[in-house]
Amino acid sequence: MIKGGEMDFEIEINSVSELLDYLKDLDELSKLIRFEYIGHPEDYDKSIKYLMEAQDLKLRIIRIQKKIKQDEKELPSHELQKSEILINSIEKNKNSTNGYANELLENNKKALKFLITEIEDKLLKWLSNNQDSIFLKSSPYNYLMEQGFDIKTAEEGYKNILLSNLITLILHERSIQNEGLKIIEDNLKKLENELILFKPKKDILVYRGQKNSKWGLCPSVFRKKDDFEDRLMYPKCEHEFYKSVLEHNLPEFEKQKCIFDRLALMQHYQIPTRLLDWTKNPLVALYFAVEEHQEKGNLLDGRLFVYCPNRIYSSTDFEVKLFCELFEKNSEVCEVSKLKDIEFEGKTLINRYKFNEEGTNAYFKMLLSRILLIKPVITNNRLRVQQGFFSMHGFKLEKLTEDLEIIKFNEITDYTLKNDEEILATFIIPSDKKKEIREELERLGIHDGTMFPELDKYGEYLKKKYSN
Repeated sequence: MIKGGEMDFEIEINSVSELLDYLKDLDELSKLIRFEYIGHPEDYDKSIKYLMEAQDLKLRIIRIQKKIKQDEKELPSHELQKSEILINSIEKNKNSTNGYANELLENNKKALKFLITEIEDKLLKWLSNNQDSIFLKSSPYNYLMEQGFDIKTAEEGYKNILLSNLITLILHERSIQNEGLKIIEDNLKKLENELILFKPKKDILVYRGQKNSKWGLCPSVFRKKDDFEDRLMYPKCEHEFYKSVLEHNLPEFEKQKCIFDRLALMQHYQIPTRLLDWTKNPLVALYFAVEEHQEKGNLLDGRLFVYCPNRIYSSTDFEVKLFCELFEKNSEVCEVSKLKDIEFEGKTLINRYKFNEEGTNAYFKMLLSRILLIKPVITNNRLRVQQGFFSMHGFKLEKLTEDLEIIKFNEITDYTLKNDEEILATFIIPSDKKKEIREELERLGIHDGTMFPELDKYGEYLKKKYSN
């Protein structure tokens, strides 16, 4: 549990290197929230306080870094610093009686006026976007804005003075931010010895890229029709898809050892399922996020999700096999209280889980209605090169009366990852940066030809590459 609630960051990135910089911090954060306590039980309460403090410090570091990087994108410090040099020179020589100094003063004023004109729009945008800044609130600008004063329409000489002072204020704020960031990083480092009793789980993060930033995390079989929020593309067709594939009697499906492997193979061939693809490699996710996508003639941004699951299951784990068995054998609705009598692997569920008098079990209900992240058996080259994982989305629970709760096996759970603590961050990739990032990825060996190693797909990649 993260101290302080939500930790879902939405961050805009413009390059591969920028993504990797952020992911380094998110990986460190994941190790503070997914761990195994190896100390003495009596010391747990004391130790957990240090852990929560470390979580809080790391979250603050990421938030401050996000603010610094975003500000730097919109208004680069080197542009401000050039103006600051001229401002300091003008202030130093403004009372000089030396002829050369006066000439230098006039030249500096002209140069400053030119520089301010060049960045005026960026300065005004910063002013508009940072009205909550404590530095701004304690400055004369706050009073001017409260009075409805518009700097843009001010007399030119007065406007240049105001903008010059704003440059100084912004640089001062950035200096204080960087100093504060250094102090927080030092405080986090001091906690290292207190955290040795928490063994972090390794390789816990997985990623998913989507070419349309508006899309949610919804498996293909439950997606809605475009422009129809209440109409499914495949209304209650999940079992029909599954049965049709089995009846088709394909040798490739015959080889699969379990239900989950069949579902994974269906997903591989783009047959709608309740699975969603993820990857251990963030660059693979980025590859899918930067695919060009248009809607009504407009290019759309992409999105990359960073998922930090509470647990990673294997396709052979009991929970996964039970989940899949219930999926295969049930296509409609069942009372939750009757699930206890279902037999699985030689035992009824009541002999595996402690059901209460009403015939329910909280963990069992959570298992069926949540989302499981599953590491599959690698059955094809595409899954291998894409370092694939799958999330399997649970069934819908519905309480009809105080005493009657049902589970709908043909519908998807209401539980969602999007606003849950398991999603650490989402990255937005602007549409105008997609092509540039695709070229970066190609130089790193991430392209159509490597992501889809089948001969027909590789042939399509070659034709596309050399047709230009």
